[in-house]
Amino acid sequence: MHTPLFLLLLIQGPIFATELWPGEGAPILAAGASVIALHEQASSSSALVRRLGVDTGDTLQFDQVRYATIASGRLVATRAGVLVGRDLGTLTLLTTNDYYSSRFPRGTWQYAAGATVEYLQYRAELTCFVRFEGRVVDASRCPIADTSFSVLSEPVVEFWVRVIVNKEPVGWVLVDDRQVKVVGRRF
Repeated sequence: MHTPLFLLLLIQGPIFATELWPGEGAPILAAGASVIALHEQASSSSALVRRLGVDTGDTLQFDQVRYATIASGRLVATRAGVLVGRDLGTLTLLTTNDYYSSRFPRGTWQYAAGATVEYLQYRAELTCFVRFEGRVVDASRCPIADTSFSVLSEPVVEFWVRVIVNKEPVGWVLVDDRQVKVVGRRF
C-alpha cells in the first residue's frame, strides 16, 4: 500500500516558502466562519493550539506570513531562450529581510526547447519564483508570461498568517476562503 500524495505533502512540509504575502498590497483578512482553527506552526500537520471564536466578517490582525509551496508546478519551454532574475541559491525559506536585501546576485540561465522549469510561486507584477537547474530564481519576468513556455501544472500553495489578539500572537491560520479570506488590499 502506498501513501496518498496529500499525506506525503503534509509529512514533508513545504518545498519552498516565503515570508511574503501573495500579490500586491497588504491583504486585509476577515473571518469567514465563527470559529477559526489556530495551529502552532504554519502547517496543517502542526498541533492545533486553539479554536478562536470570532464574529464572521471580523477583520483579523496578523504579524507574520508564510506563503508555502507544497507541490511545485511544471513549465516546459517551447523554444530556446534566457531566464533572467536573482539567484537565490538552494534555499527553501525566503525571509522578508533577505528578499529586500541586495545579497542575491542577478543572473541569466540559457534554456533549450523542451527544458522544464519548476514553478514555485507567482509573486506579483509578472514576477515569480522558479527552480531551474537546482537553483531558486526570483524571475524578473515569470516564464508563465512568456509565450516560449507552456504551463503543464500550477503550483499548490498555502497562505498562512499568525493571528494577533490583544497584541499577542495566538496561532497560525490557513487563509483558505472558508475560515479566513482576503477581503481587500492596503496599498
